[in-house]
Amino acid sequence: MKVRFYDSVQDVKLRFAVIAVWCRSGWLFVRHRERDTWELPGGHREAGESIDACAQRELLEETGIADARMKRICVYSVEGKTRVNETGEESFGMLYQAEASSFKELPQSEIAEVRCMTALPEALTYPAIQPLLFHMAIKSCLRYELFDGCNPDDSRAVLKQLPEWFGLPDALEEYVQKSREMKTVGCYFKNYMVGFLSLKKTSPKAMEVYVMGILPQLHRMGIGTRLMRMAEQEVEKAAMQYLQVKTLSPKVQDPDYLKTYAFYERMGFCPLEVLPLWDEWNPCQLMVKYIAMKQQPALCKP
Repeated sequence: MKVRFYDSVQDVKLRFAVIAVWCRSGWLFVRHRERDTWELPGGHREAGESIDACAQRELLEETGIADARMKRICVYSVEGKTRVNETGEESFGMLYQAEASSFKELPQSEIAEVRCMTALPEALTYPAIQPLLFHMAIKSCLRYELFDGCNPDDSRAVLKQLPEWFGLPDALEEYVQKSREMKTVGCYFKNYMVGFLSLKKTSPKAMEVYVMGILPQLHRMGIGTRLMRMAEQEVEKAAMQYLQVKTLSPKVQDPDYLKTYAFYERMGFCPLEVLPLWDEWNPCQLMVKYIAMKQQPALCKP
């Protein structure tokens, strides 16, 4: 099964419409009467129907929503046999994102249940397809900001959802309070902070990733990479040469921190040394990245 995304294709190729609907504080998923699995609202395009009209009709038929603010995200395609594609040839659809204030279940509908969820359900009708569409829909709603000082309520709300990394209440609160005075890159979904990275100046030539956190349900969606790239730009803008980070040494073999270590390696950080900053059970791994200047001063000719 292959899922691809495109900016556009010929209109005649679009056979399906899928709508990711944000309603109050979660995403709408529907369950058909003949199934016990969940999916995003959507369906087939009818003859003579525009793809936008298809999306509006399917949304109304499956959720009762008639007044949603809807926008196109992108074209998607699926190659491989599914319950709606017996040939397995590449088929195309349009992915939408919509917002609504309420929904209603329709008694004379093929839909048995509509539910508002904050994360992707485990039981999916199309488990190889819909997670990718769902993640693309979320990405289309994210925005990134750079600001001085992180709002403590926002940072605390994020870190409390990460007990594997921030399980000690006193340490968590120290991160929250100190990041109030630091340059911070934030990621927002609607008006909610879903991830952030705070920078601390450690020397005239270096800054440190003091704290970084992303809501667990949004991991592996590129948010961490985007936050880090923006942080690197800020380090370069400040005429710094190095960005460093402290994390748990991989020698401990903690599964959660091994993921963190691997992320920093992918971002180009190199392990420098292990420091006795914490305790003998938690050796501190210092990692450093050289931030190359994009425009080096010209060398003087002899």
